[in-house]
Amino acid sequence: MKPVAAVSYVGRADVLVGGNEILHLDWNQRAKRDLERFGPGTGPDVVFAGLDLSGASMQGTVLANCDFSGCILKMVDFSEANLKHANLSAADLSGSRLRKTNLSGADLSNVLLGTTDIRDRSGATTGEMRSDLSGANLAGARLRGTDLSQAITEGATLPFGWRLPEA
Repeated sequence: MKPVAAVSYVGRADVLVGGNEILHLDWNQRAKRDLERFGPGTGPDVVFAGLDLSGASMQGTVLANCDFSGCILKMVDFSEANLKHANLSAADLSGSRLRKTNLSGADLSNVLLGTTDIRDRSGATTGEMRSDLSGANLAGARLRGTDLSQAITEGATLPFGWRLPEA
């Protein structure tokens, strides 16, 4: 295979002109297949601890009771995923999407949320349309830039001195 352009320029019209395909990029699909193995019906206790899964799409997957402790999960799409009772302690979730995600009872202690997207863009305020952090442990979590105002937070342990904005 002959390089055509630097990675940053692959979006140019002359790089992949109409109908051209990139063939035999099995290495690029491997991570996607690995994640698909952990989709709906996955049993509990799958361990991802310490892995760098940055940019992965786990949208709609069932990952209840999984161990993501210490993972780098930057820009991961967990929208509509089930992470009930998952261990995400000390994980970096900067820039990730957690829209309509079930994180009830999850361990989010010492997690970095940064500018994580938890807000529901549809404007819905009903429980099933919002991210669920009920009973989650957020002790020591770094929440700067995170908006939890639309999340369900009943019974959640929040970082010391942190309060939800008044409605």
